Amino acid sequence: MTEKIRVAVIGARGIGKHHAKWHHISGAEVVAFVGTSEETCGQTEGILRGLFDFRGKGYWDMDEMLRSEHPDVVDVCSPATVHKTHVLKALEYGTHVLCEKPLVWDEEKSAEEMLADGREMVAAAQDRGRMLGICTQYAAIRPCYEEIYREHRGTLGRIERFSFTIESKGKAGRKGRAIWVDLGSHPIGALLAWIPEGVVDAERVEGALSADRVVAQFDVLAGSGDRSAVQIVTANAPKGSPPRRHIGLNGFVVDVEGKADEQGIFRTVLHHEGAERWSEDLMHTTIRRFLEAVQEDDEARICATGAVGLRNLELQIEMLEALEKLHPQFGEWGLGRAEGGRNNPKSEIRNPK
Repeated sequence: MTEKIRVAVIGARGIGKHHAKWHHISGAEVVAFVGTSEETCGQTEGILRGLFDFRGKGYWDMDEMLRSEHPDVVDVCSPATVHKTHVLKALEYGTHVLCEKPLVWDEEKSAEEMLADGREMVAAAQDRGRMLGICTQYAAIRPCYEEIYREHRGTLGRIERFSFTIESKGKAGRKGRAIWVDLGSHPIGALLAWIPEGVVDAERVEGALSADRVVAQFDVLAGSGDRSAVQIVTANAPKGSPPRRHIGLNGFVVDVEGKADEQGIFRTVLHHEGAERWSEDLMHTTIRRFLEAVQEDDEARICATGAVGLRNLELQIEMLEALEKLHPQFGEWGLGRAEGGRNNPKSEIRNPK
């Protein structure tokens, strides 16, 4: 593919507008977006034109957009309840697909049903020979983190401890389980970047929860038999305070923030004891590498493939169900509203084949 990659974004008012911007900065041509109505499309078009030189067209019918624009890549930023519908439709038209996290999530479905949806999406991409990526952008943090780690401690060896804290400005009504659903895939994505074949020791799961904070603690066993202690904290940021985000391996904790550089380009910055490391914005890296994978026909360049996104979803559900079992009050925010109730994570959590 020698010409610019043609990209269409499904849902470009929220996080999708930033995806569109990074596609443009990464050298792709954003030819279209899909909204919910003629009115909202007009509003979104104005937003995109304010972010970059957008010359594409807004649609409120995905089929019409696909027939008219023939994009090479569809970036799915719609609500997680309709990810499956939009991903499968894009794959039917022969496009590559980048999908926001989590791969799927539907409150009206059981865990087993959601995992089946995720497997169907991954299988559809494989059957059609198209690439499917998932936007868990913290999967891209490893190179920059290891650079600052080497400066202070040398080469990172076996991972004995992994910790990740991520706060976000609380959305209206978001509590407990909803916090985990919204944020949990990010630290899991980073964990899988270092321990991709890790399996949770079901006997070593602990945690704590409140309306504004969920803590999951568990051990992960690597293929070599090595054991890593993991702590993940997802939370609403305290009112009036900026969200905190930090990652630590073997006790070496690095604060993560995003800010603009001297040219006004938003970047990711890692901090440790006065030292700073600047890198591309992690979403920028995720999108750039997906476009490179399409351009070069090299799936290995994708930060998190659909199969990794499925494994991420499996772990997110497994931890949620374990916390629910440990804390009966968590059941009020529980999974599995569909008939048949909750599922046994031991019977349904599988590594993708």
